Amino acid sequence: MPMPSLPSNLDRVPEGMTAPDLAGLMQPSTFAQRASSAGRLAIDPNQPFFLRHHPKAWRVSTTLKRATVLPDVTKFVIAPGVNGVRTRSDGESDEMSYQAALMKDTMKGWIFLDPAAPIPEGCLPDGVPAGSYIREMPCQGLIVRRVGIYYAEAWDVPVETLPDDRQRFQFDTAKYERWLRFLVESGQIKPMIPGILASMTRRARDHVERAEGLNLSPNVAKKWIGFRSKILANYEAAEPAKRLSPENVQKILAGYLTAADKPQKKGK
Repeated sequence: MPMPSLPSNLDRVPEGMTAPDLAGLMQPSTFAQRASSAGRLAIDPNQPFFLRHHPKAWRVSTTLKRATVLPDVTKFVIAPGVNGVRTRSDGESDEMSYQAALMKDTMKGWIFLDPAAPIPEGCLPDGVPAGSYIREMPCQGLIVRRVGIYYAEAWDVPVETLPDDRQRFQFDTAKYERWLRFLVESGQIKPMIPGILASMTRRARDHVERAEGLNLSPNVAKKWIGFRSKILANYEAAEPAKRLSPENVQKILAGYLTAADKPQKKGK
């Protein structure tokens, strides 16, 4: 019998899966734009999104050298039936399907971040091209083989994955938290309202006190109380991110660095 050969149309291994620069596939998205079909990722298509922030939602950094209170940003997925988004009628523009939902949430205090606003180079993962927070990559699912676009945040970088596995991603938390701080420094998000940090600290202290009052075994108590105490310490030491002058913002745009980039001396 002749030597068996693979069919010419076999596409089980999507093109570009073993490329060392997978981050380079993360092209900026305009929602309407569609990327090239070359280098498809092995994952099902998904929906585009906005990132948004509510003035009551904040978090303490986990990667910055100095504990800093940063805006907590979440996704608003643009899909019919989700977040108040409706099915677009014939003849309507894409924006009409989610325009009313955005207006309703804005009235509730939500701040929607501009998907076209560029991110400073120092706030992007290595290898990710310049652009905004939403990126699109051509993809093809492994099961039903549906071809389309996979939308991701700029910090959710695809990594090399086995051909028969769903595409994996690695989130760059350090660069993401730089960007969260920059949102406040540049005035895109207003600084924290006075009193919110004190409320967050009180809640963390209550959690520690409740943990101390539980009838736990010594090993469990040490681990649980230590975990809660570390959170409390971070809140007590944290300072809210502050808006900077336009001159200082320009310096950041020219070369964004944080204390975490500088060599740390022993004992500090």
